[in-house]
Amino acid sequence: MAKQANKKRKAVQTGDSSIRPNLALLFQKSLKTPEMRARFSFVKDFEVRRERAIDLDFLNSERFLFRYLDRLSEWNLIFFLSIPDIRYKQMVLLFYSNARFIHDETKTEIIGIESFILGKKFVVNVALLESIFELKDEGLEDERHFGTFTGRALTLDVHDRVLHLMVSWFIRPSGGKYSHIRQTDHFWLECFRRGECPNVPKIIFAEIVNNIKLIDTNELKSFTYGTILSYIFNDLGIDFTYDSPEPRKTKIGESSLRKSGFTYVNDVWERVDREAVPPPVAPPPQVQVANNEALTALITERFNALDTSIASGFTAMDNRLKNVEDRLHTLETSHSNLDLSFSTLYGQWTKFHHSQVKSDDDTSDDDDEA
Repeated sequence: MAKQANKKRKAVQTGDSSIRPNLALLFQKSLKTPEMRARFSFVKDFEVRRERAIDLDFLNSERFLFRYLDRLSEWNLIFFLSIPDIRYKQMVLLFYSNARFIHDETKTEIIGIESFILGKKFVVNVALLESIFELKDEGLEDERHFGTFTGRALTLDVHDRVLHLMVSWFIRPSGGKYSHIRQTDHFWLECFRRGECPNVPKIIFAEIVNNIKLIDTNELKSFTYGTILSYIFNDLGIDFTYDSPEPRKTKIGESSLRKSGFTYVNDVWERVDREAVPPPVAPPPQVQVANNEALTALITERFNALDTSIASGFTAMDNRLKNVEDRLHTLETSHSNLDLSFSTLYGQWTKFHHSQVKSDDDTSDDDDEA
C-alpha cells in the first residue's frame, strides 16, 4: 500500500456506553451568555451531514488497485482519509453556534474561527488543519480553476467513480445527489487526473467559514465536516463524555461500486449496461390468445349479470309506479264521489232554507193584518 504518514494518531475518545451523556450540562457549560443561548436555539435543529469513510484496504487490494493511490500518498491524504468514523453532533452544533471570525489587520480576510465548548476557547485555522491532519498548505484552492462543468457520474470509469464518491461523501460533502458531478467534483477529478495538488486545508477552512456565514440565512439547514471537527475537538482535549458518538455510514468500497452499477467480471470492474439487458420475453401467441378469450368471456359474463340486474331493477320500479298510479286513480274517484255528495247535500239544504224563509214571511203578513 502507498506509504502512510508516520504521525502517531492520538487516541480518539469513543465514550463509555455505560455513562449516559449529559446534554443539559454540556449546554450549560458551553452557552454562557444569553446571546449564546439565543443563537444556539436557532441552530439546534440543523442537521450535520452524514459522511462516509473510505475503505483504504479495498482501494489497495489486488481486486481493485486504486489508480490514484500514489496521489493520495504524495499529497499526504492517507492519514486524513483514515481518521476514525466518529462524530459528535451536539458538539459540532455548539462549535458552529459559538463561532466568531478572526480577521487580519486589514479586516478584509478571515484568518481564523474562534469558538467555545465546555468552558474551553479555541481557534480553528488553516495552520491547525495542516498540523492535525498533516496536510500541505500548498496547491490549488480555487475550485473554478478548471472551468465550469456539471454532468452525470455514469460517464466516469470505475476509478474516477470511486474518487467522485470520496469527494462528494467526505472531502467536499455534497449532502445528496451522489450520481451527479458538481462543479466542485469536477475540480477534484481534474486535480487527480492532471496531478495538480489541491490545497486541502484552505479549501476545508473556506467551507467551514462559508457554513458560518450562511447560518443567518435561509440557504443553509445542514453543516459539513462533523467527523473532521469531532477529530479536532478530540485533539484539543475536549471532553466527549457529555455527548453521544454517531458513527459514519458504510465505507466507500466494493459495495459502493456495485450500487453504482459496476460488477467484477474476469478480474475486471465493468459497468453494467442496463440498456443492454434484454426486454422481458413475451408469452407465446397461443397463450396470449387463450388469455384474451378467457378475459373476454369473463367480461361478457359480468356484463350480462349487470344487465340482468339493471333490468330487474327497472321492472320493480315500473311495478311500483303502476301501484302508485292505481292508488292515485282510487283517490281521484273517491274525491269525485265526495264532491257529488257534497253538491247533493248543499242543494237539499238550499231548498230547505228557502222554504223556511218563505214560511216566516207569510206569518209576518198575517200579524200585520190583525
